[in-house]
Amino acid sequence: MRSSVQIRTLHPEVTVVLYLWHRPETQDAGIATKFRVAERADPHVADQVREVSFGHGAFESDVFKESPFYPVCTNGEHIRCVLERGQESFEYPILKDVHAVGATDYVALPIRFSHGPLSAASFVTDGDGGFTDDDMELLTAIMPAVSMCLETHSARQSTRTLLRTYLGVDPGERVLAGQVEPGDVRRIEAAILFSDLRGFTTLSSGMDAAELIVTLNEYFATVAEALEESGGEILKFIGDAMLVVFAIDDPGNASAACSRALQAAIAANKRLDQLNGKRRQRGDVPLNHGLGLHLGAAEYGNIGSSQRLDFTVIGRDVNVASRIEGMCGKLGKRLLASSRFAAQLPDQEWSPVGEYELKGLDGVEQLFSPANGES
Repeated sequence: MRSSVQIRTLHPEVTVVLYLWHRPETQDAGIATKFRVAERADPHVADQVREVSFGHGAFESDVFKESPFYPVCTNGEHIRCVLERGQESFEYPILKDVHAVGATDYVALPIRFSHGPLSAASFVTDGDGGFTDDDMELLTAIMPAVSMCLETHSARQSTRTLLRTYLGVDPGERVLAGQVEPGDVRRIEAAILFSDLRGFTTLSSGMDAAELIVTLNEYFATVAEALEESGGEILKFIGDAMLVVFAIDDPGNASAACSRALQAAIAANKRLDQLNGKRRQRGDVPLNHGLGLHLGAAEYGNIGSSQRLDFTVIGRDVNVASRIEGMCGKLGKRLLASSRFAAQLPDQEWSPVGEYELKGLDGVEQLFSPANGES
């Protein structure tokens, strides 16, 4: 009537993923929610299998320690609990839940990968008399094969997660698909955003290393969320700076990418204001940053040596975005855009800021900021 598989994973927010199946006509028993961070139906078997993700700390929680999975995952024990009608006392809380929906037998078995900690699987039946001896023999016999299949699935999922986390969604998928040779690059057109935390050197001089990391992570989490929600691809964290691209999906229609980039930048400023409100309440120094926006072309792909590659974008237009951001502090603005970028959004009200030479680049660039206080 019900089965579940718990697999450890490598993820910045998730420590374990639970795949849960129960018969459609059978009411599902509850799942502890304290450490739940996400839940979705498996796209391949929708309405039959749910994927539930639990955050870090779940394995140290009382909920886990009171679960049959605890002795299975810590000591490799085989747990079997036959349930009787009218039973009122249960060794584990989950047994009370499944008993309430008609379960007669519960089994939890270890999942052993070639390395790493144990995972676990559970099987529940509502058949008369519970699992038979033949059922138990079959469940025990299939676990090595189940473990082998799940290890392959888990390894691929962890690899995809790590590549996306450290490289970005699109670069991670490209590397996973085989784009791993030095110099394997392509030319892209994109709206380019460069951000940098203002006064960070002075700010960091008064902090210890642990406090500094907490501050950076708080800032990046706040700003990055706004950028990614509008389709931005964060390619680099460079100290206290970020390099982000908004790819032009439809050739010849750069305005859509520029619109997404501008709205993301405005949202990032608003969320930074909200964060600073919290920081002031805590007695912390508020944070400030500069955002530079530009539209152009860049080389996108693998740069480096045969033994150490980096997936990034390079080119003059990337440098332009960086230099425009550098002008924010000098001009007292949080958001500046190039003339090429601003020209793509004629309906946006812009305030000309002036023409300036950008460090290390030939010629002058006319800069604009959004009107109505949005910069």
